[in-house]
Amino acid sequence: MRIGIDARKAADYGIGTYICSLTAHRVRLTPSCRWFLFHRPGDEGLLPDGENVTLVPERAGTYTIRELIALSLRSRQCRLDLFHAPHYTLPLHLPCPSVVTVHDLIHLLFKEYLPHPLARYYARYMIGRAVREAAGVIAVSWSTERDIREHFPEATSHICVIPNGVEQTFSPRPLPEVREWLSHSLDMKGAYLLFVGNPKKHKNLDL
Repeated sequence: MRIGIDARKAADYGIGTYICSLTAHRVRLTPSCRWFLFHRPGDEGLLPDGENVTLVPERAGTYTIRELIALSLRSRQCRLDLFHAPHYTLPLHLPCPSVVTVHDLIHLLFKEYLPHPLARYYARYMIGRAVREAAGVIAVSWSTERDIREHFPEATSHICVIPNGVEQTFSPRPLPEVREWLSHSLDMKGAYLLFVGNPKKHKNLDL
């Protein structure tokens, strides 16, 4: 099977981590598939390589009309059997079935992130089109799945919840070892809460 992934956001924050981890593990676990990774020039070092991987540079910017056409043409040139969009932008007239990952609907739920009405309309249209036309929709949480069902009920039949994975480097350490490290390295002896994401409103950090 020839599978293409839109990896142009590999250098971004959360979605970049998702893309880099997903491609690295899928390439390793499915050597029988041929993987085509569409990426921004200069991002090659972020993506896996191997005999079953073809890196395809693509200069089309995100949130542009050009990307909708360029990625479709690339998919035809690569003779893909499946296209995966890890963001809500799905190219026009793909020659194969597609899967789209929806991480959240913050662009629809929090207007402050897209203050311009045209930007909000674009986001609503593109998300709606992606979840309708894709053969499968991956929601990374039950909360996102619920939001998709509420805003785009026509996508209900083909949503699958697949939570984000956790890299082995984040595996739990013995509690005494952690306490000792915190005490000596950070001078912390009491209870604490660690947050490593962007401190945005939708993260619900008001405690």
